[in-house]
Amino acid sequence: MIGGAAIALALFVVGFLGGRSSDEGSDGDGAVVVRPESAGLAVLTTERCPTDTALELTPVQVAQRLTVPLSADFEGKLTAYANRAGSVLLGPRGWKCRAGMGIDGTQQIGLTPPDFEKAAWFAEAGDPVVMATIVPACAGCISSMICAFFPQEEVAQAYARYEVCPDVAEGERVSYTSRSTVTFVDPAGVKGTGVGSGGSLTSMGAVVYRGREQGSRQLSCTLPGEIAHLCPGIVGGTLAMGG
Repeated sequence: MIGGAAIALALFVVGFLGGRSSDEGSDGDGAVVVRPESAGLAVLTTERCPTDTALELTPVQVAQRLTVPLSADFEGKLTAYANRAGSVLLGPRGWKCRAGMGIDGTQQIGLTPPDFEKAAWFAEAGDPVVMATIVPACAGCISSMICAFFPQEEVAQAYARYEVCPDVAEGERVSYTSRSTVTFVDPAGVKGTGVGSGGSLTSMGAVVYRGREQGSRQLSCTLPGEIAHLCPGIVGGTLAMGG
């Protein structure tokens, strides 16, 4: 069952990434506020994602359909892609999914158009791609992922002695939707946090860090113009589902 906190998170992220709608307003500081009456639930078909693993892993069972805290308008447009570990990434229906899991538990799930040859993690600026990276244990990897957004965290400070943390890219728009979650938008031409950013497409996503016990995760959504409106739902819905 999806709780109210998950629905609120999805709505906040969709509001920030997607801009205002008739159900939205402003809190006076320019932040988008999505009213509860704009909440909805979408039932999405689940598709298994082929997963390369460093260790033998029994597939985690995932329901054939998942209920996601998004408008029902997303039904038929999005699919819930699940890797062998049961992690879920929402993405455009009919896209190609490929996933990998390292010996330390790090996961990558990537979605690309059906005719796209490269894996998502090899995407270049301007490539259409949806991607999730989940890091549960590698401290250095966690630091590299979060340091620009959460420099006060102990893991980021520890690794500051060994590596230079890049600044948030000029032109990248960020917003802290909670103490543990930051969302970002990389407009066309801005090479920022988003996988595929820096080209002709807008990229958006989120970085989440809830402490060393839960690790960190990053979501990126970079879609061509005709389906770019799906990105806020992809990011917000995936976050609400724990992805």
